[in-house]
Amino acid sequence: MIFSALSGVISYMSHQPLGEKLLHLPKIFRPWQLGHVNILIALMLFLGALFGSPLGIKLQKKIHPRTAKKLFAALLVLVAGKIFWELS
Repeated sequence: MIFSALSGVISYMSHQPLGEKLLHLPKIFRPWQLGHVNILIALMLFLGALFGSPLGIKLQKKIHPRTAKKLFAALLVLVAGKIFWELS
């Protein structure tokens, strides 16, 4: 899985980025662009996964599975509500 993800990232890095009018990114993000890959955003995602994974594992061990399912269902309802709100 890691190797396929790395090959995908490398192939996206070799492409030219989309025009600035299509991206609508703030100016702070543009210098960090390498092909279609934004290094700053990739770094933030990496750090979030690095520090969030151990916290999620500890939380998963402490809560009951039925409670975890209810929390996940609530999260899905919130995301669906946000999507419907943006569509209307």
